[in-house]
This record gives sequence, structure tokens and C-alpha cells, in this order.
Amino acid sequence: MTDAKPDDVLQGLLDGNRRFIEGRMEHAHESPTDRDALLEEQHPCVTLLGCSDSRVPPSVIFDVGLGQVFSIRIAGHVLSDEVRASVRYAAVHLGTPLILVLGHEGCGAVTETLQAVRTGGDLSQPLVRDLAVPVRRALSDEGDEDVVNRAVLLHTRAEAAALREDAVLKPLIDEGRLRVAAAVYRMHTGEVELLSQ
Repeated sequence: MTDAKPDDVLQGLLDGNRRFIEGRMEHAHESPTDRDALLEEQHPCVTLLGCSDSRVPPSVIFDVGLGQVFSIRIAGHVLSDEVRASVRYAAVHLGTPLILVLGHEGCGAVTETLQAVRTGGDLSQPLVRDLAVPVRRALSDEGDEDVVNRAVLLHTRAEAAALREDAVLKPLIDEGRLRVAAAVYRMHTGEVELLSQ
């Protein structure tokens, strides 16, 4: 288990993202020696729940290497029972001090859901069903972001809030051993922007 503090881990990720944006990546912890050191066990510093979009690879955009990110990726970063169990596993058994829910601009799963909502399409499919709530809310809200990106922000914040209230995770949060944060990846700039709670 890592001894790192949640806020320090988050700052380290943001520092890595700054290097990525500026093209100063260090590519640390990627050598054969680093790989060999992880053969017996892992001590990731962050559990990342993100979309499976190929344009948003966590280790790259945060400039971290092998063994640093326990990455849980699924289209639309939907918090299914299996995903929730994986997040719990990382927090409890691997001791990751930070859970980061990472949405991204222009999410394809959200775009598909928006189309289904607008056209009266099939909303019974698991991903669409779970994303329909933030999409409907984004359609009724007004804001600076377009509907898809408003829905991404709403969805990302809601998932982080749900994890903060999770029966297994909440005691760790209350003890100060775990933090749940939400962020969005800006596709045009490469910036990871933290979201308010």
C-alpha cells in the first residue's frame, strides 16, 4: 500500500498533465527494471475511472509509468456493479489514496445517448440507460457548454458523488485515507480540469 497522501497524489497527476500539455514528458517508471519490480505486487497511487476512448490514455496524459494507475475504463465511464467492485478492490486491497473519475469532452457514448433521447430510440441498453439521466438533465439546463459536454460534466460529478457515499469507500474517506475527485479532459488542449464537488 502506498503511503502517499490523496492531495499529493492529485497534485502529482496534475503536474504530469502539465508536462504532457507542454511536451516535456519524463516517461518515468517504464524501464525493464520497473516492470520487473512489479512482478510480485502492485502499489498504484490512483484508481482512475475513465472512458475507454483511445484518445484519452491515462498514463500518457498524466505522464506516469507502469504500476502507477489502477485504470478502470469503460465507454462513458459508467459506474456499473462490476466497475464499483473494481473501485472498491483498489481502495481496500491495494490502498490507493485517490479515486479520480475522469470524463472527457465529446464523449461518443454520451453523444449516442443524446441521439437516442432526441429520437426516441432504444434506451434500454446498459450504457445508454445509465447515461440518459445526465443527458436529459443537460437538455433541460442552460450553460456555457454544449449539451454533450454539459452531460459529461453532470455525469462525471454524479459518479464521483456516488462513490463518496459508497458504503465501503465512505469510512476510508472519513478517515482521510481516501479522496474522490472528478475531472474532465479537454480534448483540444490536453488539459485535465478538476471539477468542483
